[in-house]
Amino acid sequence: MKLNLPQHANANFDGKERSSDSLDNPEYYDGLLWRRPLAFVIDLTIISTVLLLLIIANIFTLGLLGGLIAILWPAIILILYDTLLIGAAGSGTIGMRCLRLQVRNWQGKRPSHLQAAIGSAFFSLITPWSGGIVLIIGLFSDRRRLAHDYLSGVVVINKV
Repeated sequence: MKLNLPQHANANFDGKERSSDSLDNPEYYDGLLWRRPLAFVIDLTIISTVLLLLIIANIFTLGLLGGLIAILWPAIILILYDTLLIGAAGSGTIGMRCLRLQVRNWQGKRPSHLQAAIGSAFFSLITPWSGGIVLIIGLFSDRRRLAHDYLSGVVVINKV
């Protein structure tokens, strides 16, 4: 009876090894620098359409929705849109799905809703205040990660 054992054991395990389905494949990151902004433009178009519909609804209710819109727009709509879609089974916003992008955690799995909320909140807070300068980090990152990706512990990859 022949046993199918490995040739040698790696006694120097440092915790950095990953499974064969790791996030180290370079094809996961090809073209991210032009596709991510394009996905954001698609998402911004969808969110702007929702805002326009809310404004029209505000006109029909004679201004009764004005306070609700003022509260909903910056916090809930921007962050909730990303959180619900990135934390869902598709692992990406509608714009990301159109361009075949996915958000993954470091284990290569779908991120939790908490990670999606943290990433969205950081993106919504950091990017406008820095004038978009923090987005330049992606040019120097081997995985094309942006500042909010680092802070939330996720990585954006091409759909596998």
